[in-house]
Amino acid sequence: MGAIIHYMNASVKTKNVCEFYVKRKTSIQNICEFYALAHKLKNILRTGWKLWKVDAERFESVAEHVYGAQMLAIGIVSEFDLKLDLPKVIMMLAIHDLAEVIVGDIPATGSPVTPEQKHKMELDAIIKILAPLANGDKILKLWKEYEEKKTPEAKFTALVDKFEGTMQCKFYDEAGQCNFDRVCTPAVEAKKNIGRARGINSMSELWFTQDSEKFGYDKDFDGLFAQIAEFAKKKKIFTPQCKGGVIPPL
Repeated sequence: MGAIIHYMNASVKTKNVCEFYVKRKTSIQNICEFYALAHKLKNILRTGWKLWKVDAERFESVAEHVYGAQMLAIGIVSEFDLKLDLPKVIMMLAIHDLAEVIVGDIPATGSPVTPEQKHKMELDAIIKILAPLANGDKILKLWKEYEEKKTPEAKFTALVDKFEGTMQCKFYDEAGQCNFDRVCTPAVEAKKNIGRARGINSMSELWFTQDSEKFGYDKDFDGLFAQIAEFAKKKKIFTPQCKGGVIPPL
């Protein structure tokens, strides 16, 4: 009888070990498949720069934008006493454009896709991307929180996302890759003409001004983003870097 019990216990242990390794193999496969899909963001270029006729040899990728936004968030939270969950912000930024591996980068200006259509396309895509992951539901919940833009972290993340794009525009401007007089699409030209009427003659100044008004840089977080925008408009932030030098103290 004891031998039978010993055999049964051994069988259960063997079964558990087999199930463990099967589960581990599946988990490892899920990790690799998820990473391979997310890796595509490295090769998806931000399409807005083409619409604005930026004269660069290579436009930034979506992954580079994500990284830039994360670094910007770290810098802002470091220098100001913002009561925010920074790891949560960094995670939000990591996934906020993840759906673009399927739907592509849909530009904010001149696209026939409505905001409602864009949200539906990206929701369907992010659900598909996260489905294999054990924590997929939790990550999806965080993505939805970002999209709703109601919590302090979501609002901050959304502003950082927009602001990083404008800072990249500032980089292209200082690198001499933005010609404000170069004819673009009708939608872009309409924005530029509004800027010209206000005495604006550079692309980055236009972006800082219009985005500040559109996204309310002066409303949330004690107007912090508006202050940074005003500073960045007047300073040569990237010029030494564009020339291969080191950025001096501002």
